[in-house]
Amino acid sequence: MKVSILTLGCRMNQAESSFIEGNLIRNGVTIVDLKDKPDYCIINTCSVTSRSDYQSRQLIRKAIKSASKVIVTGCYTHFNTDNILNINKKITIVHNANKNNIINIIDSNNKTNYLSYSSNSRPYIIIQNGCNNKCSYCIVRIVRGKSRSVPLEKIIEQVKNYSEAGYNEVVLTGIHIGSYGQDFNPKVKLSYLIKSILNKTNIMRIRLSSLEVTEIDDEIIEIMTDNRICNHLHIPLQSGDDNILKLMNRNYNNRIFSSIIEKLINKVSNINIGTDIIIGFPGETNNEFNNTKRVVSDLPINYMHIFPFSPRTGTLAYNLKNQISSIEKKKRSLELQYINTIKKRNYYEKQNGKELKIIIEKKVNDGVYTGTSENFLKIPVLSNNLPLKSCIKVRVIKDEKNKLFGIPINRT
Repeated sequence: MKVSILTLGCRMNQAESSFIEGNLIRNGVTIVDLKDKPDYCIINTCSVTSRSDYQSRQLIRKAIKSASKVIVTGCYTHFNTDNILNINKKITIVHNANKNNIINIIDSNNKTNYLSYSSNSRPYIIIQNGCNNKCSYCIVRIVRGKSRSVPLEKIIEQVKNYSEAGYNEVVLTGIHIGSYGQDFNPKVKLSYLIKSILNKTNIMRIRLSSLEVTEIDDEIIEIMTDNRICNHLHIPLQSGDDNILKLMNRNYNNRIFSSIIEKLINKVSNINIGTDIIIGFPGETNNEFNNTKRVVSDLPINYMHIFPFSPRTGTLAYNLKNQISSIEKKKRSLELQYINTIKKRNYYEKQNGKELKIIIEKKVNDGVYTGTSENFLKIPVLSNNLPLKSCIKVRVIKDEKNKLFGIPINRT
C-alpha cells in the first residue's frame, strides 16, 4: 500500500504526522509523494490564519486529483467540515482528538504504537498538547483543547530510543510547552522535565520550541547555559505596544519582555532569539504600530515571524471594531520585514569565524550538505561524505559574496 502525508503548520503538526508515518512504515506501508498516485493521502491541516485555511483547501483539491482516498485531519477540520465535504463528499474527516486513529483507518490490523520514528535528522518529541491561555486572537486553544502533558517516563523513553537510533538532537514541542506538568498531581515544571532528560539520557542536544516569556524564570535561564541545551529560543512578543497586548489578553508588558531577553543575552553565549509579531490587530493605530517598530528594533532579537492579524471564528477578537485594512497590514508587514532582514543578516555575519556544531540534514549536491547549528542556523557544509543525522563541528567562513558556509574541523 502507498500513502502520501502532507503537513501544514506548526511543529506539533509535523510531530504528529511523523508519528503516523512511523507507525505506517512499521506496518509495511510505503510512504510516497502525491505525484506517485497513492492509495491514501493524509492531509494534516492548519487554521491559524485565513491563509492557512486557503492552503489547506488547495492541498485537499490537489490530493483529490491524485490519491484514491483522502483523509483530512488537523485544525482546519474543527470549523470546516461542510467546506471540506463540499470539495468532495468521499473525503474522510478525522478531528484532532482522533488523529492517531488514522493509522487504524488505513490498516485495521495495526497493533503498534511506535513513538520513536522520524524522517528528519532532528526529531520532534511531543511533551504536551492543548493550551489554557485565552489570547483573544488565537483559535488553537479552541481546536486543541486544554493543556495535557505527556507522562515524563514516556518522554524519557522516546529520547533514549532516538539516542540509541543514532539521532543527536531532539526538539521538545507542543502547543504550549511552558505549561508542561501543570496538569499533574502533584504539579511539576518544564525545568524538571529538562533536568530529567539531561540526567537520564545521553542525547547530545535538546532544543526547546516556543516558550512564553512569563515562563522563562531564573531556573530555565540557568538550564539554558548547559552545553547540551541548544542556545536558541523562540519567544512570542506579538506586539510592542502595551495597550495592544492587553487587548490580546497577553499577560506581560514590554518592560517584562525586554528584561527577560536581556537576561538571556547576558547569560547564554551566542544565543539566537526569535519572536512572533502580529501586525494590524483591531484598533492598532499608527502610533501603536510605531511602538512595535521601536521595541523590535531595540530588542536584541535576531529574527521575527510576522503575521497580519487574521480574524478567527470563535475568538474574542473576531468581532472587535476598528479592523485594519489589508492594504495597511501589508504596508506595516513590509516595514517590519525590512527590520527583520537587517537583524537576521547582522546575527548571521557575527557567526563568521566561530566554531559551531551542525546536525547534517540534507545532501544538496556533490560536496555540499546542509545542517542546523545549535543556535538554529542553516549552514551549508563543504564535504564529500557526511552521514545524515551526524553531528559535525565546523568553522564558519564568509566568502566573497558574504555567504556563510562551514568547513569541518573534526567529527564529534
